[in-house]
Amino acid sequence: MELLLLRHAEAEDFAATDQLRRLTEKGRRQAESVGEYLSGHEINVDRVLSSPALRTMETAEIVARKLKAEVTPAPWALPGMSASTAIESLENFRHCKRVLLVGHQPDIGLLIAKLLGLRDDRGLHVRKASLFHLCLVSKGEAVLEASVPCKLM
Repeated sequence: MELLLLRHAEAEDFAATDQLRRLTEKGRRQAESVGEYLSGHEINVDRVLSSPALRTMETAEIVARKLKAEVTPAPWALPGMSASTAIESLENFRHCKRVLLVGHQPDIGLLIAKLLGLRDDRGLHVRKASLFHLCLVSKGEAVLEASVPCKLM
């Protein structure tokens, strides 16, 4: 299975709760760029999963619209997601060719590090709206195919 990991786009700094933070105008443009990049390179997905936090759902919905896909909320991907929980949860989608997961930092970086067999995520810079393309070779093990920051999309 191919796994696309996307950190949510830029969000407002404050809201009533952390989960209610919305995307900024810049964040909406970033999400549009990601969607256009994926559709322009004919990178389709079988499933779009997203943390239910508002900023990730907004990012996922904008990207999914460009891909003509639907977003499935993934409560296990809320801020504080553990890499082990993500790996276990993603096993339910092994039948898919390609899955996009929209989440948070540092969670996305820690998941990437674990999948690549790194000790930690210090060598990874997971910017807002950056995309990582991994190929899962076995449970909990992946190969990095690409890393694209939003500014290059």
